[in-house]
Amino acid sequence: MQVVACDIWVPYRQVAAHYFPQAQTVIDRFHVVKLLNQLLDMERKKLRQTEQAETDFKHLKWVLFKQFSHCSADERAPLAQARCKAPLPAKLYQLHGSFHELLEEAATKPALKTSLVEWLTQARLLRCDSLSKFTKTLVNWQDSIAAFTDGRVSNVVTKGMNNYLRYMQRISFGLSNFKNMRMRILVASA
Repeated sequence: MQVVACDIWVPYRQVAAHYFPQAQTVIDRFHVVKLLNQLLDMERKKLRQTEQAETDFKHLKWVLFKQFSHCSADERAPLAQARCKAPLPAKLYQLHGSFHELLEEAATKPALKTSLVEWLTQARLLRCDSLSKFTKTLVNWQDSIAAFTDGRVSNVVTKGMNNYLRYMQRISFGLSNFKNMRMRILVASA
């Protein structure tokens, strides 16, 4: 075992260090981005509560999670309107995009660590309370996050298979035994 990809949770890291002491621990990119998305969503909810009559802030949740380059013209229009009326969420969305870019573009661990430090500097300039928790997480887990560049390891395939197996288990209720459920999973996944 050379690399262990895991969530941002200390017990996962401890188990990996105990059972695979020679393996490098990599924090799965998905979980870091998920934290950033939760931050964006929290700011969106605050905005919706304070500006309930403002229609430009409706239907932004899923668009905010997307990278700007992946948004269609129909999705970009409400983003532009909301950006004019709410500068802080707009700046957070820009940081979100630049965070994705640095994960994509960094070729080495030192390069990603340097980019993370620059990103953290930009993030701290916003003086956003909800962003401070995320920046603290980045600082605490910086080495394991930057290790992503060494092999671009992720546990996305494992998570996908687990979701698939949970789905198969859900639709298999009523089957008389494990053998039948196993056969159904094998046939469906062939």
